[in-house]
Amino acid sequence: MRELATKKNLEFRRRMIGKTLSVVTLKSRRTALSDNFLKVEIATLRPANQLIEVEIGELSDCGLRETSNHRALPFTLAGIRRITLAQAPNRQSRKKFLRGTEPQG
Repeated sequence: MRELATKKNLEFRRRMIGKTLSVVTLKSRRTALSDNFLKVEIATLRPANQLIEVEIGELSDCGLRETSNHRALPFTLAGIRRITLAQAPNRQSRKKFLRGTEPQG
């Protein structure tokens, strides 16, 4: 019986390849859940609890994997700025960074 269930699950997941699914991102940031409860590994980091559309590219060990050929950026520019700002060594450097007078990198 388990063998049949495993076979049917695999067939069902294979039919999802190439389709676009609506998924909700989970806390683990690279995992989402489809409306039919399939786990989807997403290609870019996303905040939790977002409803997004993903194109399924292949099977993963326990679900599906999004294609990685889309153009979405994994972070907003504000997020990148916060990360870099936290690394600024002192208050004056942070102020220069916020004004845009200090090179990033």
